[in-house]
Amino acid sequence: MLTIPARWLRPPDEQLEVHPDSEPFHRALVCRETDGMTAQDIDRAVGEALEQVGALPS
Repeated sequence: MLTIPARWLRPPDEQLEVHPDSEPFHRALVCRETDGMTAQDIDRAVGEALEQVGALPS
C-alpha cells in the first residue's frame, strides 16, 4: 500500500505554517532549493555543504 503526506492534498497556494526547528521546515527548504537541479548538481551541492560544516575531509 502506498501513502502520501497529507500536506500534498492542500492547494498549492495555501500557506502551511511549519516551525523553523522542525524536520518538515528544513525538508521544504531543501525541496525548494533543489527544484530543477539534476542529481549531479544536488550531489555536488551536498558535498560542498558537508565540507563547509567540516563533515568531510577537504
